[in-house]
Amino acid sequence: MCMQCISLDPTNTVYDDHGVQSLDNVQTSYGGTGIAAGLPTYTIDQAADYLTSGFWQDKGGAQRSFNVQTGGTITVNINGLDALGKATALQALEAWTAVSGLNFVQSSSAMMTFDDNQSGAYASSMTSGNTIISSDINVDNAWQGYGDYYLQTYIHEIGHALGLGHSGNYNGSATFSYDAHFANDSWQMTVMSYFDQNQNPNVNASRVFLATAQIADILAIQNLYGTPTNAQAGDTIYGDNTNLTQFGMDLPSGRGIAIFDSDGDDTINLASRSANQRLDLNAESFSDINGYVGNLTIARGTVIENAKTGSGADYIIGNDAANDIHAGGGNDTILGNGGHDRLTGGTGADTLTGGSGGDIFAYETTADGGDTITDFSLAEGDRIDISQLLAAIGYAGTDPVADGTVYLSAGTGGSWLMLAGAPDVQLAFLTGVADTTSVSDIVDTTITPPDEPTPPVADIDTVYTLTNDFTVFWNEFNSRISDSDGGIDTLDLSDVTYRCVIRLTVDKYGKIGTKKLFIDNGTVIENLLLGSSNDIGYGNAADNLIDGGDGSDRLYGEAGNDALLGGDGNDRAYGGEGDDTLDGGLENDRLYGELGDDTLIGGGGKDYLYGGLGNDIMEGGTEDDKLYADEGDDTLTGGEGNDYLKGEEGNDTLDGGLGHDKLYAGDGDDTLIGGEGNDYLRGDDGADQMIAGDGNDRIYAGDGDDILDGGEGEDYLRGDDGNDQLSGGADDDRLYGNDGNDMIDGGDGDDRISGDTGDDVIDGGAGEDRIYGKIGNDIMNGGADDDYLKGDRGDDTIDGGSGDDTIYGDKGIDVIDGGDGNDRIKAGTDDDRVNGGAGDDSLFGDAGDDLIDGSAGDDEINGGSGDDVIIGGNGRDFLRGSSGVDSFVFDSMADVGDTIADFAIGLGETLNVSALLEGSIYGSVADAITDGAFWLEEEGRGSTLRFDADGGGNAVDICILTTVKDYTEITEAWLI
Repeated sequence: MCMQCISLDPTNTVYDDHGVQSLDNVQTSYGGTGIAAGLPTYTIDQAADYLTSGFWQDKGGAQRSFNVQTGGTITVNINGLDALGKATALQALEAWTAVSGLNFVQSSSAMMTFDDNQSGAYASSMTSGNTIISSDINVDNAWQGYGDYYLQTYIHEIGHALGLGHSGNYNGSATFSYDAHFANDSWQMTVMSYFDQNQNPNVNASRVFLATAQIADILAIQNLYGTPTNAQAGDTIYGDNTNLTQFGMDLPSGRGIAIFDSDGDDTINLASRSANQRLDLNAESFSDINGYVGNLTIARGTVIENAKTGSGADYIIGNDAANDIHAGGGNDTILGNGGHDRLTGGTGADTLTGGSGGDIFAYETTADGGDTITDFSLAEGDRIDISQLLAAIGYAGTDPVADGTVYLSAGTGGSWLMLAGAPDVQLAFLTGVADTTSVSDIVDTTITPPDEPTPPVADIDTVYTLTNDFTVFWNEFNSRISDSDGGIDTLDLSDVTYRCVIRLTVDKYGKIGTKKLFIDNGTVIENLLLGSSNDIGYGNAADNLIDGGDGSDRLYGEAGNDALLGGDGNDRAYGGEGDDTLDGGLENDRLYGELGDDTLIGGGGKDYLYGGLGNDIMEGGTEDDKLYADEGDDTLTGGEGNDYLKGEEGNDTLDGGLGHDKLYAGDGDDTLIGGEGNDYLRGDDGADQMIAGDGNDRIYAGDGDDILDGGEGEDYLRGDDGNDQLSGGADDDRLYGNDGNDMIDGGDGDDRISGDTGDDVIDGGAGEDRIYGKIGNDIMNGGADDDYLKGDRGDDTIDGGSGDDTIYGDKGIDVIDGGDGNDRIKAGTDDDRVNGGAGDDSLFGDAGDDLIDGSAGDDEINGGSGDDVIIGGNGRDFLRGSSGVDSFVFDSMADVGDTIADFAIGLGETLNVSALLEGSIYGSVADAITDGAFWLEEEGRGSTLRFDADGGGNAVDICILTTVKDYTEITEAWLI
């Protein structure tokens, strides 16, 4: 398939020729649907799903991607670009690497080729099924004059080249009011959108060009290629003094940025900026930075722990991690939310809210005073850290509370924490705190936690249970687990509410909140139980059990035969090496079996399951799931919901279960079972067996000798290359054999059947069927009821079966039997054999020297052109030879009584009555003629041919000859 996307020219006020072209019958009509009102607001998942699947389905195609694994390599060739084009293309590729983990490696023979020698900007891809074979990208170097939009264009076109569509069913001239697919379709959601932030009236965002893929793009590309685990995995700084080389990570002014970060203790640093920042550290929320609105967002699965802002009046929202937030100058507002946060308002009269968890409010200088702390709670474990403040004022005492350096002063609705001086300084107003509260409980002059007892001495099958106290009383001694006695050991963090990043390997430390946890050399922990936050857990070489608990977790089995349990939340699990079991639990999960013979269970929610290498078993569970096999003999079961199942190499079994499912075979001899619902089944290479089950199904064979069974419902079945077997089952079906020598059974119902190319065997079954043999020497049977059969090209054998059938032999030397019923038969060209069968039939020989037998019933027979042999058969038949030298045959006395409309004596036509002599006194027709046993009697304008078989005067009427007079001489020239 070749798809072209001609990108929009920003100098136009209306989008121009942005059309899609296709070589695989994808629709090319891209007008809108008049949907200005009542548009749905899409979730990020819905927008991402439209980018990967919905767009292509709207165009009549299917999801597509390069056949590479998570973190795989795609080769690129940028030699066709000038210097600026090369640099910009590399920046755009780096933007996609940052969110997908894909490695783009330059090569002269590449999977993705760039050029700038055509006008405009577009991408095109050659595909085979769901696999992209190669992609081409062209961006005219004249677009370098468009400034920042030049990079955005490259990011957009590379998105197409990797498998993303647009965010709506548009591809050419488009306006939001007419062509938008969902209410929040804009550049703020996806770089694949046609609509900038200002063109969408539903989006509260400034118009800025994009320097990265956006949140829906990030989720979409990870849906196609997996989620990288090493993206910015260290302690990353975004903004001032960034430690990344990727363009845009310094958070420049006037650009739209989305951040994806796998791990580490990360910071957004806007300390040098003077604008009023609104910064939200929660994933999938928008922030307003550098004086713009809605121009920064944090992608799903990303946790930014720390933030710094500058001299503006800033509004900062923390997340559930242990945040360290420093607001700088200005009258700022900080909301810490969950976790043990450290909040520093900086200079200005700030409003600080710690949220849940024991928070620290820090003061560094006297200029930091004048704040309001809205929810200070000793019960929650809140403290005010004045250690740096005391150092800044040169405090030389030992107890600033006892000597009155800090004290509480009553206020309305709370108390002021005061710093004695000349004059005294109001540090913070503590809402709801009485002035009689112990100041020693409120302030920390040094933050030095006491030692926690060392964990118990290890024993076989030891359970190491840690709680939130680990972060409060952490020190270098209690931060290590050492266990060398073997056994099945468990690290139990199920009661921890902070975000945990735990590695059971000994070479890297983990984290509980912001505190590190080490596992000593020689220690093997087999099991890991995580808590309620969005945790990350890594196994080791042992057979691990990792339970994510609540929250949206990421679990990595690594080596060994592991069991990964997602629990509640939108989880991701990666089996790694070994024969693993992955259970997503509730909500929307992504499971990757990777190496080994794995078992993947989606459970509740809309799940994505990727088997990886090996013979895998996958079960989608409830709701609408997507299951992808890889190499190996895999078994995929969709379960409830409208599921998508894709086989790959190996002999796979795909069972859609309940719902309207889509099943795609891969290479190998696959079995596809649609189950209940209106299902879509497509074969591929190999001898596939596809059984649709109940519902109105669509089945498409692939290469190989396939078996297609529609089951109950009104089904559509199409064969392909190979000798296929198609069975429609009950109800009104449509069956097409396509290439190969196919066997087609319509089953019950009024079916439409076409054998297409090849020597096919077709049985219409019960019902009023329409059957077309098409090219090849076909065998066709209409079965019960009133059928329509057409042989078309080839030497066909056609049996109408019971019922009043209509049959056309068409081209080729055909053998046709009408069967029971009052049939209409037209033999067609060439020398055909026609038998009307029982019933009052209408038979037309058409061209060619035909043999036509009316058989039982009162038939009407027309030989058509050619020298035909016509047998009326039992009953009183009406016979017409038409053009050509025809012969009319009477096989027995039961055949007499016919009318011949155009018998021509003297032109070579004959009446064959030799069979009537059986039982007579005559040995030959000549003897009977000589003896006068045959004679003509006047009958209207013609005559009746009579025969006295025994000379006794008991003559029978053989036939009426409407063109022969009674005085015509009977000779052996025409009566034989």
